[in-house]
Amino acid sequence: MADAGTADGHLIGRYVAERPLGAGAFATVWLARDDVLETRVAIKVLADNWARNEGVRRRFVEEAKILRKIDHDCIIRVHEINELEDGRPYIVMALADHGTLEDRLARHPDGLSPGQAIEMTIEICEALEVVHQYGVVHRDLKPSNVLFRSVRPHEQAAAQRAGQILGDYAVVLGDFGLAKDLAVDAGVTVAAGTPAYMAPEQARSDAVVDQRTDVFAVGVVLYEMLTGAPPFSSADLAAAGTSRGWNPGLSITARVPGVDPAFDRILERALAPEPDDRYSTATELIADLTGLFDSLPSDRLVRAVEAPVPTGAAGRVFDLVALAREIITSDPGVAEIAVAEDRLTRPLSVAVIGSAERVGLVPGRHARMDVTAHEIDDPAVAASDLVVLAVTPEHVPPMAASLSAILREAISGPVAVEVLVVTERGQAPGPVLSQLRRDPALIRLQPDIGVASPQTVAAVERMCAELSGPRIALVRGSAGLAHLLRSAEHASTTEARVRILRGVDIVTSEIPAVAEIDVLRDLTVGAVRLPATVRRDVVNLLLHDDPALKVGLSTGTDLATVLERAEALSQSWRVLENTGRIPFSVRGEILIAERALDQLIADLGDES
Repeated sequence: MADAGTADGHLIGRYVAERPLGAGAFATVWLARDDVLETRVAIKVLADNWARNEGVRRRFVEEAKILRKIDHDCIIRVHEINELEDGRPYIVMALADHGTLEDRLARHPDGLSPGQAIEMTIEICEALEVVHQYGVVHRDLKPSNVLFRSVRPHEQAAAQRAGQILGDYAVVLGDFGLAKDLAVDAGVTVAAGTPAYMAPEQARSDAVVDQRTDVFAVGVVLYEMLTGAPPFSSADLAAAGTSRGWNPGLSITARVPGVDPAFDRILERALAPEPDDRYSTATELIADLTGLFDSLPSDRLVRAVEAPVPTGAAGRVFDLVALAREIITSDPGVAEIAVAEDRLTRPLSVAVIGSAERVGLVPGRHARMDVTAHEIDDPAVAASDLVVLAVTPEHVPPMAASLSAILREAISGPVAVEVLVVTERGQAPGPVLSQLRRDPALIRLQPDIGVASPQTVAAVERMCAELSGPRIALVRGSAGLAHLLRSAEHASTTEARVRILRGVDIVTSEIPAVAEIDVLRDLTVGAVRLPATVRRDVVNLLLHDDPALKVGLSTGTDLATVLERAEALSQSWRVLENTGRIPFSVRGEILIAERALDQLIADLGDES
């Protein structure tokens, strides 16, 4: 492995190198910290023994230019290219925080499930299509160059508006050190690549490579995902050029019991020795994979979350937690940091008290969500993100104490608990809340807080869907910040405490939605007193991502009607504020809601 010529804790430009992420013949990639922007990046540093080779140096710089030229979400983004004092160039790139496909395959030596392998391959093909549209051929596609990044909240929201569901991570392609820009380097090319994944023509110095070369590599990667090993050995370049391609001995059906024979037909075409016999584009391969995916059994595993990594606001807070972990040594502070990390990285936790079937939630692991059934007095409920109470009149007296404990912890922070009470069919919610309010700790509850009748049980699933999408990243971020503030109290020095608090200030000022979540939580536990109708409108606005749901309308309402409703809502709030019907004591909360509403109106205006 090549040595980047630096060590943990040393500077690469203005960045602090923390540890190597990987190394190859020409360069080492470092995980580094940007203390100015308080985030982490990946930095690729050219190895010292190649720094004076003009051809290698030119190719290193060309990689940065290609990445900058494409500048797409499915390609690792370049932030900066610069030189160390000794003249070695380095590239500062976005960090792919979910690791690589190589890492995942190492954890699954027997291969992934067919559904997971297809989904992953489709995403790789979609990324390659972007690369090919820019006239670039990757030439070194392999599991270590397929990376995963967190899906950002705005991407989740956009997908939901389009009726799609994204997972918690997205594929990005990296390491374009061998990429070929066809607009610059037309015609034949030198033999280069990783032998186990190379197409036959790629191993011949007189051959022409194009997008079909990458399609061959995709076929190799798909085969490896299904079986746990690539179909070809890591022989030398000459062997790759003379004895490579599909043959009956590679049949997937002989290696993976019960797998659909269609896999063999797809791989036979993708791994054809002659480029003219392969899929001509990655899009053609996607079409066949999609058809095969749709035919898989309904109980297939689809994009299981193996190790959730914080995204959006939660990702920023997670970086702060890592910083705090280095400077906090007291037991209480360390405990707070551990709780924060747990909350920031686990799936959405939904606790159901009473009958889970009554509210349409089945206990178990769901996409980005864990649903568990609990007894009334289970203390674990207070650590959940969403608590669903399916109550009957006889449940209410003993449940009141539990709900009291949950709300006490939620009100005092930092647990982000959203409470929804579901009553029996035909049972009015008023008497239930009246009984619950006999406990003095629940005095803050508004008359209609968190109540849904059986006719609106669908709201439970909708709330879970909203929270497990982009909203959960903000809930996580908000809860993590609360833990971080508590841990700052235990910092060993004033300087350390100030460092943490300054980071918290930066995050909260740059991500207004964190403040929205805090208001939502305060409303949920009754810590903010608003008129009932205003409270309902604010909760809708801050809880949902669908524009129609935000203003209390049905999903699918036309944009013009949604915009008209949003503008009317904005005007009515300001009238109530001017006439004193919204108390001055909640001025800060209502301003946050008004800013969110103004942003919604602006977005709707742009769309219309």
